[in-house]
Amino acid sequence: MSSQTPLGYFLAHTCYSMPVEIKKLRNIYSTLQRYRASNNLGFDSMKILEFGCGSGGITLPLASLGCQVKAIDISSYALDLINNNMDGYSFDNLSVIQADACVFNDRIKYDVVVASEVFEHVDDPEALTRSIVARMNDRSILIVTIPNGYGIKEFKTRISPHTVLLKWHSNYYFRKWKWLRKVMNKEQCEQGIGSVHCQYFTMRGFLQIMETCNLHLIEYAKMDSLLTVLGPVYRKSAFLGNLDIKMADALPSWLASGWYFVFSLNYKMTDMDESR
Repeated sequence: MSSQTPLGYFLAHTCYSMPVEIKKLRNIYSTLQRYRASNNLGFDSMKILEFGCGSGGITLPLASLGCQVKAIDISSYALDLINNNMDGYSFDNLSVIQADACVFNDRIKYDVVVASEVFEHVDDPEALTRSIVARMNDRSILIVTIPNGYGIKEFKTRISPHTVLLKWHSNYYFRKWKWLRKVMNKEQCEQGIGSVHCQYFTMRGFLQIMETCNLHLIEYAKMDSLLTVLGPVYRKSAFLGNLDIKMADALPSWLASGWYFVFSLNYKMTDMDESR
C-alpha cells in the first residue's frame, strides 16, 4: 500500500464516530505522517505497538496504513469486540493478543507505541511507562491520550451515584457474584477494566511520570472541553461535539477534558515539533 494513504481511507476503518474520537485519529494520522517523513520511512516498514486496543477504533486504521501492527488488551471482552470489528478485513499485518501491558515483553522494539485511554486504568502507571520504554528505541515515539483527572467530566463521573455504586461493585459485589456475570455472559468486573478509573492525573503529574522514565514531550493537543458534562446529550450530538473540540483548542489546558501527547526518548528539534 502506498505511503500516501489518504486521511479519508484511514478514518474509514474506525468504529469511532464522535467528533472528539475523530479528532484523536486525525492527530494520530498527522503525527505518523510527520514521523514517517522525519525518519524517511514508508508506512509498510513501520512497526507499531498498541496497548489497550479495546474495540479497535485506533487499531484498524493503523493497520489500514500498511504498518506492522501488534495490538494487546488485558480484557478478553475487548478482544472479542476487535475481532468482531475485523470481520470483512484481511489484514495480514495485524496481530491481536491478550496480555497485561504492565508486564508485556515480546523483546521487540517498535517505531511507535500507542496508549490511548490506558494510563487511567492501571494501578501502577510507572510500571506501564517502564514497560512501554522497554519496547522503544532511540528514534521511537509514544502517543498517549488521557482524560484530565480533575476536569469537569471526571469530576461529574466521580460524584455520580452510579459511579459510586459501580466502584463499590467492582471492589466487593462482583467479587462475590462473578458466577452471575459468567452465567449472563458478561465480562468479569475488575479494577481498571472497563469504565472504572484507578488514576486521576493532572497534566503536571502525568508529565512528571513520563520524565522519570526519560520520555520527552514533543507534541501536545487538547482534545475536548466543558460540554462533555452534558453526557448522553453531548455524545449524541455532532454539533455539540464539534463545538466542544473547538472550545478545547481555545481554552486553557486545565479546562480540557482530555489531552493528546507525543513523547520521545531521544528529544531532538525536528519537524516533528509543531504547535498544536
